[in-house]
Amino acid sequence: MKKENIISIQSQVFDGFCGNNIAAFVFRRRGHIPKILNTVQYYSKFKHSGVELNSQEVDIILIIFIFSQVISKMLNVLIWLPKIYLN
Repeated sequence: MKKENIISIQSQVFDGFCGNNIAAFVFRRRGHIPKILNTVQYYSKFKHSGVELNSQEVDIILIIFIFSQVISKMLNVLIWLPKIYLN
């Protein structure tokens, strides 16, 4: 099975199995590499305190992730090119 990077954009809870907690488990069991983006992080035992990301923050994180993937692929090409031409 080909391993793929999968972005999982969901909420996260610190007590229980739902949202990204269960998604990451399922993706890994199926052989994928999950990239977890938690949009909401709550801990229910302290009056539902937590952090929420707005849409601009999610957009910035996704742009940085996509950019890093592109740079990574470009670097892999640059590493392999000299090996091809030297042989």
